[in-house]
Formats: sequence, C-alpha cells, structure tokens
Amino acid sequence: MSSPIIKYCPGTLASGYDTYSRTCLKRMFNGRKVQHLLPYESPASNEATDELFVENLKRISISGV
Repeated sequence: MSSPIIKYCPGTLASGYDTYSRTCLKRMFNGRKVQHLLPYESPASNEATDELFVENLKRISISGV
C-alpha cells in the first residue's frame, strides 16, 4: 500500500508541506515532532490490523469534533 500524496499541512492547510508545518507543530504539539500518518495498515487490510485499530480507537480523539 502506498502512502497518500500530501501537499498541505494537515493542521493549518498551508500549501507546500508534506507533513505538519512548524506553525502547526508549535501550536498543536508544543513543538514536538510527530508523524502525520498512523503507523499501521488500514483496518480493512487484515484481521490483525483490524483488532489493533479497534483497540487504538479507544484512545484516539479529534479536536473540535
């Protein structure tokens, strides 16, 4: 499975970024470097990743939702 092509900061939507911009890292993550993609396959790809997704789903939150 290939990674999606990212052309905008996922947090600020500023163009020209393939990950989080410095502004976003500073504001959202206190300057810490974080990955913009989750480190596992799609839950639909196989049963083991599906179980991992369901387990991690209990700890994931989306701000503003």
